[in-house]
Amino acid sequence: MISINYMDNIEDVQKRQNKSILAIRTMCPEELLQPDVSFPNQVKHLYLDLQFHEDYECLHKYLYKKYCNCESLDSCNKCSWDKKYTNVLCKDLVNFDTLESLNADNLNLNNDIYKFSR
Repeated sequence: MISINYMDNIEDVQKRQNKSILAIRTMCPEELLQPDVSFPNQVKHLYLDLQFHEDYECLHKYLYKKYCNCESLDSCNKCSWDKKYTNVLCKDLVNFDTLESLNADNLNLNNDIYKFSR
């Protein structure tokens, strides 16, 4: 059985010992899925956990003042997960072409970005 250790920062993802497994839990997947951070050509098992909609602590940790200089998290549109969550958020998934398994929680992508093969 594979032990899953979720990461949420660039340094941990880059320096992970076993590059065949990538497990991230974050509101900023676009930072951790970049090829120079995640080494997608080596990843066989990818775990994504993006379930953070109503978690105020995570909003504060990942988004507050990251894209703005607002005075309050409650009144800022840029600090909102709903405003940030778009189809391009996980665009770097296309680089993971050696995957054997993908486990994703709350990966809310539009169906027209997928290419299915038979």
